[in-house]
Amino acid sequence: MENNKKFTLILTSNNSDKTRSWQLSSTLLQFLSLILGILVILLFSFFIDYFSLLIKTGNLKKLTIENRLLKKQMSQLNVEAKKIRNYLDRIQTYTKKLKLISNITDDKRVLELSLKDTKVFPDNNVLNKKDFLLSDNTRLFSDPLLEDKQLHLYEKLSEKLLDLNKKSALVENNALNIYENLWDKTEFLAATPNIAPVKGWQSSTFGYRRNPVTGRIALHKGLDFVAPPGTPVWASAEGIVSHVGYDLGYGKLVILDHGYGVKSYYAHNSQILTKLGAKVKRWDVISAVGNTGSSTGAHLHYEIRVKGIPVDPSNYILDNIY
Repeated sequence: MENNKKFTLILTSNNSDKTRSWQLSSTLLQFLSLILGILVILLFSFFIDYFSLLIKTGNLKKLTIENRLLKKQMSQLNVEAKKIRNYLDRIQTYTKKLKLISNITDDKRVLELSLKDTKVFPDNNVLNKKDFLLSDNTRLFSDPLLEDKQLHLYEKLSEKLLDLNKKSALVENNALNIYENLWDKTEFLAATPNIAPVKGWQSSTFGYRRNPVTGRIALHKGLDFVAPPGTPVWASAEGIVSHVGYDLGYGKLVILDHGYGVKSYYAHNSQILTKLGAKVKRWDVISAVGNTGSSTGAHLHYEIRVKGIPVDPSNYILDNIY
């Protein structure tokens, strides 16, 4: 009997005598209450999800900004790594030339480096792999592809820095080797050519080429430096003037004997400003650039001969790598 109870809903108005009424069974009322309860629960869940999404979106924006900043920092580190690599390359070139002109061989000192013993990232002051990726409490909002890119950048930079660590250790070892060998060789160093003999543009290198005058392939025994006529020519090292005169091919020629079997040649000069037998030092002016002899324009032809054999003078020029 109670299940058949009915409830009457009456609506009245203050401006009218009319009334409206509806009869609702208890079953219908229970059904409507259930629907209302479900709607309230769904609405509550919606608001919870909405505010949770707002929080996640905020975290994602923050992570995106941090990732951009991190990417920028990694890019800057990459640029710095390239600068260091170029600097080490120049130093390595410098030490190779020093070894060549001072007869130092690499077999006097051997350096072995183990990759596993080389630490690229110190624990306290450089980002490690765990820190490089997103932290555990924010990984929920991260993009796996983004992490892969970050890890790839990390590994790439890690390889570069590892290579730089090895290279810097080798360069340091080479420099120490040279220092130890040259400690008591001041006279030898003073007599060893190591500068460009003129301020000008290097137009030709050492090696076989087509002779600009004869058109034939022949060994170019030195370097050519283009410079205005009259430009001062310097002695590239301490020595004695062993020859001054005119040669059909070399034109006005100066030859310096540096001892130790090393001689330097300065050709095509317009003027000779030293005398036979004179003692000269590095940077002393010995002649002036010209166009004498077999020449197509004003320039200095510069040779280095060791025991009478022409060698590449660029190996005896240390100041042109900077």
